[in-house]
Amino acid sequence: REINKGLRGIRAIGVLLESKKTAQIAINITNYKATGVRQVFDAVKALADKSGTNIKNSEIICLIPKEATFPGMQKYLNLDQWDEKKILESHL
Repeated sequence: REINKGLRGIRAIGVLLESKKTAQIAINITNYKATGVRQVFDAVKALADKSGTNIKNSEIICLIPKEATFPGMQKYLNLDQWDEKKILESHL
């Protein structure tokens, strides 16, 4: 989280899901130009690796600007139920 001297433009919260014996991290990227999707994923992966765990999957809940996407993103992020309709193109 940026507020805790972490990545710029990031708001995040972690929650333990005891019933599923897993943890979930919800992340809002409020400035993808300051900190990109890949950079956020890599930071979370590094923390997971350091603690001896792994990332099961990822999910993009709402729209994502086309400019924030990258080739091979679905596989790289291990996106669950990816839909190209989530990509928002700017016509400015």
